[in-house]
Amino acid sequence: MAIDRTSDQFLLDAYNGQGGFATGEYLIAHPRETETKLERRQALAVYPNFVRKIVDVYMGFLWKQAPNREHDDLYGDFLANADGAGTKLNTLLFCYQRLAMILGTVYVIVDKPQQQGQTRAEQALPYLAMRFPGQLVDEVKDAAGTWQSVTFSELLNNKTVYRTYTLTGWRVSRNPDGSEVIEQGDYTLNRVPVVRLHIAKPLNPIDSRSQSWVYDLAILNWDLYNTRSELRELFRAQTFAILALPVTDDSERERLKDLTISTENALTYNPSGGGEPSFIAPPADPVELYMKQIADTVQDIYRIANLEFVGGVQQSGVATAFYFQQTNSSMGGMAEMCESAESDIARLVYLWQGREFNGNISYNNEFNMTDLAQAISTVMDTVTLGMGSKFDKAIKKRLAKQVLGNDICGTDMEAIGQEIDAQGDLYGDRLAREGLASAPAAVAAEPVELSATLESTPPVDLSGLDSRMDALETAVDGVKTAVTAGLQAQPAPNITVEAPVINVTVPEQPPAQITVEAPVVNVTVPEAQPVVNQPQQPVVINTGSNGKIIDLVRDANGAVTGANVRESNSNEN
Repeated sequence: MAIDRTSDQFLLDAYNGQGGFATGEYLIAHPRETETKLERRQALAVYPNFVRKIVDVYMGFLWKQAPNREHDDLYGDFLANADGAGTKLNTLLFCYQRLAMILGTVYVIVDKPQQQGQTRAEQALPYLAMRFPGQLVDEVKDAAGTWQSVTFSELLNNKTVYRTYTLTGWRVSRNPDGSEVIEQGDYTLNRVPVVRLHIAKPLNPIDSRSQSWVYDLAILNWDLYNTRSELRELFRAQTFAILALPVTDDSERERLKDLTISTENALTYNPSGGGEPSFIAPPADPVELYMKQIADTVQDIYRIANLEFVGGVQQSGVATAFYFQQTNSSMGGMAEMCESAESDIARLVYLWQGREFNGNISYNNEFNMTDLAQAISTVMDTVTLGMGSKFDKAIKKRLAKQVLGNDICGTDMEAIGQEIDAQGDLYGDRLAREGLASAPAAVAAEPVELSATLESTPPVDLSGLDSRMDALETAVDGVKTAVTAGLQAQPAPNITVEAPVINVTVPEQPPAQITVEAPVVNVTVPEAQPVVNQPQQPVVINTGSNGKIIDLVRDANGAVTGANVRESNSNEN
């Protein structure tokens, strides 16, 4: 059977794992392979579906965040029921874009039910219908590539009919040229109500179909499917070794002709007859060659899909960032195509209702894997650099956009930006406040005439302060001496190393141990024994005419925490 690998059905089968991949019809027979062996290979063939895995990964990223939409109630109702059967628009567009990734392009028809209510409230909303590229039978475009008419094939009562849309109306006929009309109608849209949903921009911008994004993946997956089948056949044909029995004559050969060999019986032989039984096993080289070919094909699949960073080869951080940037660029283009298609759909929905769409539709086009905590840490570090209020505000706006993404509409994001602008330079203001707090307080007072003040102030005799200052200095020196005398000199610690343990021993203190077990460092410090508070001799300091006694106050560990001053008597001086 000839395999058309460019057909829509082959590409759909490559994603679904159905069709010829399930029946084995996509296997290629060997030149001299018998029909029986081919049928056996078809029955045992297994399809490793990398196409679906990769497509689903991409779609998960593309629709991780819902699009931002600013709209009125009309489009809100359409979002909730986009196909006339209660399906949400996001669900439909997800399915349409997945098909576009497989086929390259799908065509979305924005139609309106023929039966309408009497009032605007009773009128049914427009709805969406989808057509495959293979259903496109004919098209007429102007020089700019805008459709003037387009014709699709479809089934009506199990018979093929042809539906044509023009700038002014539609018709259903039995023939592609529009003859034998079954039904028809008019509208005042002044455009063809069909939207192209591409997965990527066509090579020629006016082309009606883009190339399938999964085509190369499907071909590689098909090659892998055939290679695995051939390896399976090699296993079945060569895995079991052959038992070789040496014989001396024809009579012995005849005797062994109907011999059954298994694990439940034994075999006798005459060693003098020319040897002993042995197994002949096939070489392992063909199997190893197939295994290498399979591994190389899998790597090619990931490489074609710009997913080198998820392959089995360890990549550096720079290489991983480079590969993911390629993937990010590819998905950004896909998001742009879907955003453009939905914008056209919205305009057609409003044209059907005799109105103009004035809303806004925005799809997420950044699919980075930056850790949010790292992003916040970076922002905080840059804010503390003090690079100015404008820089700080720009950084905060960027962080807000990264945290919220497309979960809020553009109006709310603009309001957040205005709030950030209204906050001012909070960091600079805080530094300014802290600087003022540490500076001497300014006293607001009326200006004073210095000469008048000095003249009216009586002279002050400062000679009596000299003796008091001397006494105060003597008292302070006495306290320092007493504290120093009360604290014993700390002896040097003794450190010994016996890998992986480091012992630190301080005299009169329990020993500490540091254990190094990469990548963990354990530090063990026994509880220190309480120090018995020894009675201290009071310190007597002469301040001139009267003696003062300072009693040092110590805690449970012997550390000086304060002092009490009391009057002395003659016995203590």
